[in-house]
Amino acid sequence: MNEVLRAFIGKFVVVYFDDILIYSKSLPEHMDHLRAVFDALRAARLFGNIEKCTFCTDRVSFLGYVVTPQGIEVDEAKVQAIRSWPTPTTVSQVRSFHGLAGFYRRFVPNFSTIAAPLNELTKKGVAFRWGKPQEDAFNLLKDKLTHAPLLQLPDFGKTIELECDASGVGIGGVLMQENKPVAYFSEKLSGPVLNYSTYDKELYALPKEFVIHSDHESLKHIRSQVKLNRRHAKWVEFIESFPYVIKHKKRKDNVIADALSRRYTMLSQLDHRIFGLESIKAQYAYDEDFKDVMLHCKEGRTWDKYVIHDGFVFRANRLCIPVGSVRLLLLQEAHGGGLMGHFGAKKTEAVLSTHFFWPKMRRDIERFVSRCTTCQKAKSRLNPHGLYIPLPIPSTPWEDLSMDFVLGLPRTKRGRDSIFVVVDRFSKMAHFIPCHKSDDAKNLKMWEECLPHVEFAYNRAVHSTTKVSPFQVVYGFNPRAPIDLLPLPTSERVHHDAKERADFILKLHQSTKDNIAKMNERYRVAGNKGRKEIKLEPGDLVWLYLRKDRFPDLRKSKLMLRADGPFKIIEKINDNAYKLELPPEFGVSPTFNIADLKPYLGEEDELELRTTPLQEGEDDEDISPMHVTDTPPMVIPGPLTRARTRQLNQQELGRGTRRPWEPARVRREARKASKSSWRPNSS
Repeated sequence: MNEVLRAFIGKFVVVYFDDILIYSKSLPEHMDHLRAVFDALRAARLFGNIEKCTFCTDRVSFLGYVVTPQGIEVDEAKVQAIRSWPTPTTVSQVRSFHGLAGFYRRFVPNFSTIAAPLNELTKKGVAFRWGKPQEDAFNLLKDKLTHAPLLQLPDFGKTIELECDASGVGIGGVLMQENKPVAYFSEKLSGPVLNYSTYDKELYALPKEFVIHSDHESLKHIRSQVKLNRRHAKWVEFIESFPYVIKHKKRKDNVIADALSRRYTMLSQLDHRIFGLESIKAQYAYDEDFKDVMLHCKEGRTWDKYVIHDGFVFRANRLCIPVGSVRLLLLQEAHGGGLMGHFGAKKTEAVLSTHFFWPKMRRDIERFVSRCTTCQKAKSRLNPHGLYIPLPIPSTPWEDLSMDFVLGLPRTKRGRDSIFVVVDRFSKMAHFIPCHKSDDAKNLKMWEECLPHVEFAYNRAVHSTTKVSPFQVVYGFNPRAPIDLLPLPTSERVHHDAKERADFILKLHQSTKDNIAKMNERYRVAGNKGRKEIKLEPGDLVWLYLRKDRFPDLRKSKLMLRADGPFKIIEKINDNAYKLELPPEFGVSPTFNIADLKPYLGEEDELELRTTPLQEGEDDEDISPMHVTDTPPMVIPGPLTRARTRQLNQQELGRGTRRPWEPARVRREARKASKSSWRPNSS
């Protein structure tokens, strides 16, 4: 109702839910106001009950009050109920009387002070004892309400005065204009406020804050903003002269505004943003999702949360979209529109579900977002594909090695600035070999002389995987350190017999294998958390993640694309390593770990969101589900000249603008050649 009569509210209409009050200064003006309200109600297909309506009167009962030209009075029917109220005998009866009397507290000066003895009975843990103070308060409230004053309607163009007073148990005030009361207010004092002086109690009545409710949450922080423009600073300076609090109120919690009427405003806005929205009206009757709605739901009536208005179907105030190209258009706009930012599925769903509805919307959004080319190229990886696969466990020491370099060290006197690290994967024994990488001689350090000692300490320490030291795995015993030269008794087993020593080494190696297998399993479980297994085969198309260390020229800036492709897999080395068909200009090894790959799911505009071949937009007779023809792609020999590019473009117009089986290099070169061949008209 608020939305229907929004243009008249505050001018000559007051609305509270379905109660409408129309006020005017003269009878001719009143007739014009009535006609305008009736026209608005008729347009919204809303009707009034003639038996409950009152027209052309200067005295009307509205929301428990009687409105007259002189002001506002209490409703005599309510006063009669208060006047005949029996003396309460229980706490619940006291609460009932206090609630009814409190409805008219604006007519009673010092209401809280008078009702203080009654309030004491309603406190938790207080025994019900009806005495003389309660009886006096009960009778005084009945008398005050029976002879309630006439409250003047305020004229905000004139001065409004506030009179305050304080007593031992409460404070009160009266809002006045031209010496006539507009409203009374009062508050019962409690806690430390009771100990205030009279001066403080009188002053306490003045700075009572009022609450501003807004559905714009950022307004809550207007006071804490450091920088304000000139207009905002002027407004804040004015409202800061009043005691106020701004609270956010969610739109869905605003029960006063009729949310059902928002659909009319939404339709008027959609016409400017989406072309061809009228076409969905004719699709409802043939759509699998909404044809039952059209059979059961009549114009203006609700069926299973659906309602039809002006040919459009709504569900919970959201426009229903049948299967078709309009869904794809909305998905493109909500996800990759000019102001949308290519967010994920949840945020895209939040944008769409505000105004639109169709069954399984979340599934369609997730499929669309997963196919978005821009997201695949530009976004970071959260969970790499593929599972952690431990390397095979070697059988003997120094059978399988791992190597690495430690670079960037200060240069020594011998010109060494790097360490070549060689580690035996079975025993975990390491050799640290100094080498040179750079010619920078600014800092001369002594780390090269310390390297043998570091190597000795590493190989003698117990490794966390094998549970013994690398040296002991290889040689069957630990080398002696200075601490071992002390004359201490020892229980270490010494093998003098060669066969016994060989058996000991074999048992030690088997124990080492078992420990490595246990540790590999722990690594596998920890490494596979958050990962998902994926199987790729030769011929599949994948996106390639461009790591900075491998593609430094393609990842110089944070704003550069993080992926490229799609590229075709030409060889599967194992479940975690694949060889791709890369263009020569990449200049890197074509073998990649599966963590750097992501399956290519197709383009976002290839989603099947069309209903029937009868849908307007294009000829469906020659279009298959993936827009693929049986004609093989045309191969143009030689370099891509402008003439050959035009031939390629003409062929693309006949078969669609995207062929996922084509190498990415061909499409890239075609786009570059097409751009370079265009020149503005010199005339």
